[in-house]
Amino acid sequence: MKCSNCGAEMAPTDKFCAVCGHKSETEEQQAKAQTDAGQPEEKAAEAQAGAGQLEEKAAEAQAGAEQPEEKAAEAQAGVGQPEEKTAETTQQTGTPDDAARPYAAPDVAEQQAQMPKSKKKKTKRVIGITAACVVAVALVSIIGVKAYQAVKKAMMSPTEYYQYVETKNRDAYKKSYTGYYDTMRGVLTEDKINQEINAKVTLSDTAKSLISLSGVDCSKFNDAEINVLENKNGSANSAQMQLKVNNENLVTFKLYFDYKNKEMYYQIPEWSESYMNVSNALNQSLRDTDYLPVDVLENPFQYLPETSDLDQIFTRYTDLAIKSAKDVEKEDVTLEAKDISQEVAAYTVKYSGSDVVEVTRDVLDEVKEDENIKHIIQKISPKLYSEYEKVMEEELAEGEAQGLKEFEQEAGKENILTMKTYVDSDDEIVGRELKVNAGGEVFEIKSICPRDGKKFGYEFTCSLGYVTYVTILGSGEEKSDVVNGEYYLSLNDSIASDMDIASGKDLLKLQLKDYDLSDIEDGKFSGTCTISSDAIPQIANYALKIQSEGGMKASKSRISVLAGKDELIGIAMENSEGSSLNSTKPSNSDTVYDITNEEDLKAYQSEISLDTWLQQVQKKIGIDLSSILSGLNGDSYDTGYDNDSSDYSEESYTY
Repeated sequence: MKCSNCGAEMAPTDKFCAVCGHKSETEEQQAKAQTDAGQPEEKAAEAQAGAGQLEEKAAEAQAGAEQPEEKAAEAQAGVGQPEEKTAETTQQTGTPDDAARPYAAPDVAEQQAQMPKSKKKKTKRVIGITAACVVAVALVSIIGVKAYQAVKKAMMSPTEYYQYVETKNRDAYKKSYTGYYDTMRGVLTEDKINQEINAKVTLSDTAKSLISLSGVDCSKFNDAEINVLENKNGSANSAQMQLKVNNENLVTFKLYFDYKNKEMYYQIPEWSESYMNVSNALNQSLRDTDYLPVDVLENPFQYLPETSDLDQIFTRYTDLAIKSAKDVEKEDVTLEAKDISQEVAAYTVKYSGSDVVEVTRDVLDEVKEDENIKHIIQKISPKLYSEYEKVMEEELAEGEAQGLKEFEQEAGKENILTMKTYVDSDDEIVGRELKVNAGGEVFEIKSICPRDGKKFGYEFTCSLGYVTYVTILGSGEEKSDVVNGEYYLSLNDSIASDMDIASGKDLLKLQLKDYDLSDIEDGKFSGTCTISSDAIPQIANYALKIQSEGGMKASKSRISVLAGKDELIGIAMENSEGSSLNSTKPSNSDTVYDITNEEDLKAYQSEISLDTWLQQVQKKIGIDLSSILSGLNGDSYDTGYDNDSSDYSEESYTY
């Protein structure tokens, strides 16, 4: 019998070929193979495919994985075989090292090459069909969402769809603004704070000349800087504020406060090395205030409402307002602002006097039992909460019964409030109009923002008695929450006349450049806002430019007063984490005066020489402070100091 794999002679009793390790076939199987060989080409291909084992079994058979342990050892080591036989075996089966790895992964490329063509074609077909199914599912999902929205709109009444849209948009805005609030609150209420705030003011030569016209000589002024350092660890707070002019230090204010231990001190080292203790005065002022907790100044931000409380309050009362909408009317309209138009659906809600009373009662009933509001007030002060409960249970209940009854009798079924909401095809609210009829006087507010792709138009109007008093028109582009646009503020000519302005049209221009609010939930934003006016002659050539970048913990901004394109005054501000400030608490060796003790106060004042300090300041910065101080006090002020001399006059200062 011959091996069906390599053709080597085999004994009838051999289960495996000694040369290649292939499993032997019975005579019956060989006969069947010969019979199958005479079949048509298709049958032969099928037989050939069936004769091949699965990839895993083929690998096992070739490696002799099914041999007994003794056989496997002989096959690996070639024990008892002549040297020539070993070489022949190696040539047939691979190197001895290869034979020693019966579980080695099969050569996929070789197997694929040996795979029958029909099997290759079938595999490619399966892969192609699978890919097509994935694409089809994705397309069906996308189309299905659109189809679902279309069916939903068709099945809902205008009232139901309006309530759905209002809720959807409310939740989207709530997520952004509660996220920003939560980030801000988290930063402000941290137990450990280590930050530095720096603000520097610079003047151009033109600005110095303009200021000198007021009688203040600041020709030697280059810049002024305020640096604030803060270091907080638990209840202990150290802070320092330093004022510099032309990089020369003028005055430093150091503050230490620990409201948990009822301590507060301050020091002005340029005036005196001594400290003032204001703890007693602070505690007395807090005792005089029944409505505030004693530790309110330890961290006043700890009394900010919890984000969860605000979230639930906002959701609860907007739900009441949304669900109060009845008999909503729908119409298709074209919304237009600043040459941008959009086809939208307008949903109109009308409230009669009775409807307003009903909603008001629902809100008041909810307020009386609102645990979130109670939690906010209780956290601030138990005394304040007791007053709140009294108002809710007695005064409000009595006023509600009388006031709402009278209002309902006067208004009755007359429509006193009408709100029109504009919704685009993506269920987004793109505008509102609100009309309030109070005793025949109609007050109206409109805010619309039609869109055309990335472009948008904007219009805001505020009217009373059908006379528009305030208008804001704008347009621009928005992409990925980054806005670039221009807005113009106009006032009614009657208001402009009262302001001695010839015309109120395009009174102010506001320009936004790269205004990015995409990370507002994380407390981050950036962009440039420029405010200018061509309608007011006095400031027609000037502009206020505000640039900002960063978040709650680290940010940079610059405020500039421009004359044309040139900066007259610049204020650069930077907030960063980390500072080099040590504790500002006085040590046991320092002199400390109590501000509530009259003798201590006199002793502290005796250590201060404002005359000497002012002379030193004037010498450092080379600026005549007398003109500034006289301007502030309205009286003449003589420093007694000659800028051209290094000597100081003994003449005392008079205010």
